[in-house]
Amino acid sequence: MISSNVSKNGEDRTLKDYLSTSLKSKFVFCLFLIFGALLSQASNDTIEVQVTTFNPARALEPKVPAYPASGLHAQREAWVYVYFVVDEEGSVGDINVLDSIGGSAFERSVRRALRQTNFQPATLDGEPIVATSHMKYKFELEGYQKAATGRFLSMQRRFQKRILDEDRNAADSDLEDLRGRAKSLYEFAWLGFAEFTYHRKWGTKEEQLRALELAIAHEPKANYLPEEMFHAALASKVILEFQLKNYRPALSGYNTFMRLETGKEDFESTLQAYADRIIKLREDRSPFAKADEFDQFGRWSYGLLWNTFALDLAEPPTSDLMLRCPRKSVTFEYKANLKYEVPDSVGNCTLFIEGSPNSAVTLYQL
Repeated sequence: MISSNVSKNGEDRTLKDYLSTSLKSKFVFCLFLIFGALLSQASNDTIEVQVTTFNPARALEPKVPAYPASGLHAQREAWVYVYFVVDEEGSVGDINVLDSIGGSAFERSVRRALRQTNFQPATLDGEPIVATSHMKYKFELEGYQKAATGRFLSMQRRFQKRILDEDRNAADSDLEDLRGRAKSLYEFAWLGFAEFTYHRKWGTKEEQLRALELAIAHEPKANYLPEEMFHAALASKVILEFQLKNYRPALSGYNTFMRLETGKEDFESTLQAYADRIIKLREDRSPFAKADEFDQFGRWSYGLLWNTFALDLAEPPTSDLMLRCPRKSVTFEYKANLKYEVPDSVGNCTLFIEGSPNSAVTLYQL
């Protein structure tokens, strides 16, 4: 087992210590970091992206998605987080589901609702343009219990004991049961936390991060998990993002954490250290490389820490690259061994690429 170096009242605790006591106890996951030297190479040729004034698209009359009949029949709640394009007329296209729970019927309902929603298009120098946006939709049943059921929580506790006992076969079986029984938004959040503890024992950091995303559910506060558990999940996500060199999301998660009204005491100093490292890295502009791969749908995105970068793709992208900034949105052709540069005045940018599923991509911050 990989232990967590967690400080509470001057004592070190492990994940096993936490799970052995109670799911309500406070804890922080602080993982040991191993830093290595990064050497990145790129041509001295530079592409400079010119800056103009950009205003994002805005929904005028959001269409509420219909609750799928299959979801009503199964008494299943859901949420869907989507990324999409709004054209110059305010119509929606190129809808991509970035994250969701509940099943494909909910995703189809969101797609239909988005296509029926009128938007005020994004503008560039006052002129309507094609641009991207994102939105989270929730499907909640009226009168539904605002908590995980006692049966589900009992299964969750049994599952955690399997992990502590290092009984992987039994844990695998229990995890499948939990996945099949999760119906409410609360239970899906608990399921995400359960999967996180499983992958802490037998999985990868990428799998841990994905599980935490489900547990947190793109929420700014503890809407579904108990408050202390949500805080621990958010703190763990910040640390994992840092380890995986997802520095912008790590800093964003830290800022979200610091906006919480209560419960920061056990985590604040630990996360402050990570935030300070990211800020120093950004100020010094120390070059680093981020090795990754496209997801199973051929999507990849990265929040740049600063706006100078180069790319190395194992396979050519299937479309032009898209760069989204608070005051700029552009597409441009991919060229290997070139450095791309955007003025800092446009704010922090996010790079989106479509390519072959699971193919390798390396980004160099220069």
